[in-house]
Amino acid sequence: MLKLILPENPSITNYKRIKNPVRKILHLFALRSPHQSFKTHEDTLVGILDMIKGIEYHFKKIKNYEKAACRWVTEIENLSDDKDKLINLYRTGLPRTNHHPASHEAVAYINRVGQLAYFFKSDWFKKNVKEEVIVSKVPAILALQPLRNKYTAHRQDDYPKKDDCSNLGIHQHGLRHGLAYPIGKPKEVRIEYQFPPKQRDNLLKKHRSQAVPDIEYFGGNNNLVIFRPTEVHPIILEQAIDLLEHFLDVAT
Repeated sequence: MLKLILPENPSITNYKRIKNPVRKILHLFALRSPHQSFKTHEDTLVGILDMIKGIEYHFKKIKNYEKAACRWVTEIENLSDDKDKLINLYRTGLPRTNHHPASHEAVAYINRVGQLAYFFKSDWFKKNVKEEVIVSKVPAILALQPLRNKYTAHRQDDYPKKDDCSNLGIHQHGLRHGLAYPIGKPKEVRIEYQFPPKQRDNLLKKHRSQAVPDIEYFGGNNNLVIFRPTEVHPIILEQAIDLLEHFLDVAT
């Protein structure tokens, strides 16, 4: 079992200043360590550190591919009038921004977020925190679960349900990223993934009727879950730590 090494002499002032999510959680644990809620659940709470470490690791890998895509798109725009150089750039540049390695990291990232979602939806957690509170605190984490459930954890083809989307869209061809950026600003290229589910996370269906901004897009049978790592990553970390704080405040 992982032995926690907590910071000595923790203070709320230092806690608020910490940016690194793993260090922040360790500092939070140190602040709450005298409380019975932490002592009771310490062995289970340790698991969230590995989840957050994994999410951070895979995000950094995705950012490497995103940076390569930024350089490639910038070069394309700079050479748009030189067909010979542009053709050569496509030949040499595409392997650097190939979707396969980036997609492997995206799959791993979403699976780690899925672990986080099940951590927060587990029976032991819900004994202390109401479902409505979980939904209000971590909507972005829950909104990504159809992508986890129907692509990264298992394939929709292998475990279909009667309400699955009949048009699998990009899922038929694998998880492929698109490149999005403001017109005329190739240096702001961002990788994004789209998936067309009919399902939503059960807690969201039960307690939240409106779409989660920038992730869920409702449109009859054309619902979309959009995963933009650069935009959603800090939100996921912030929401996870916020709910963890709440748990340690109210748990028995």
